[in-house]
Amino acid sequence: MQVNRFLEILLESELNAENRYETFRDKEDKAKKTLMHYAAEFDFLNIAKTLAKKCPDLLALETKAQLKPEKKRGLLPVELALTMENDDVAAYLIRMMWHER
Repeated sequence: MQVNRFLEILLESELNAENRYETFRDKEDKAKKTLMHYAAEFDFLNIAKTLAKKCPDLLALETKAQLKPEKKRGLLPVELALTMENDDVAAYLIRMMWHER
């Protein structure tokens, strides 16, 4: 719960000027995951909820496609949650994506 509160403070602070965390991608990761991808991958439901509320555009951002070692298309956070069998996060993200329509 404390990590989630830290995230809320960070997203509301001047450090998030111009919604920079909405466009943040991990430069060290080949797939260039977003914060929402990590929340989906590691089953952080409360973090996913906070990100969906504060940065809803993250729901629709795909990872970068991979060509090597094998060809893989980019994944939405919900697809990553489903792949990792993180059912609670996947169900929440599906509800949020449906709501955004």
